[in-house]
Amino acid sequence: LWRCLWRVEQIRDGLYSEAFANPYADVIEGLEERGKVKDEIVAESKKHTLGLRLAASKEDVQSIEGVKQDAINFGNEAFEEVTSKELRQIGVDPYTAEHLLEECDEHLKRRHAKLKKQRTVDQIRAFYALLRRHHAELISHCDRIESSVHEEQSAVVAEFDQLEASLGETLEGLRELRIYQADSLAL
Repeated sequence: LWRCLWRVEQIRDGLYSEAFANPYADVIEGLEERGKVKDEIVAESKKHTLGLRLAASKEDVQSIEGVKQDAINFGNEAFEEVTSKELRQIGVDPYTAEHLLEECDEHLKRRHAKLKKQRTVDQIRAFYALLRRHHAELISHCDRIESSVHEEQSAVVAEFDQLEASLGETLEGLRELRIYQADSLAL
């Protein structure tokens, strides 16, 4: 149905030869180039229809934080989201670009619904994320304790300095009294 609507739009726009072309003609090569997909993944995808899925699943399982987080951490462009504008720069017409984004969104929603039951890998990732969060909290608490210890330590050192000075003055005063052979502190 979508292809028929796409062809009608092409004819309305006066692009008669485009109406009979493949709307997805250069999409795969353009996305592979834009995402800098590894050669072995491209080879797997050309070998059989499940090659890309298997390669993506393998990448996903090998990643402790998930490929989306790895894309953020390590700048892996193969797993970044693509916008309609970027699809048009690859050579996709606007109507096809919007259709691809809508279909991908629907696919991801269906996939997410299926995967609500967590896989072991997802459980490990959740545990790892929890460990990282708690690690950051512990570091923060330790830093605060350490800074308060330094503040309190400097206050105690200042008080000890005052006590030392006071004791020094007292001993000096007692030494003078002994020199003068005073029996009392009363003047």
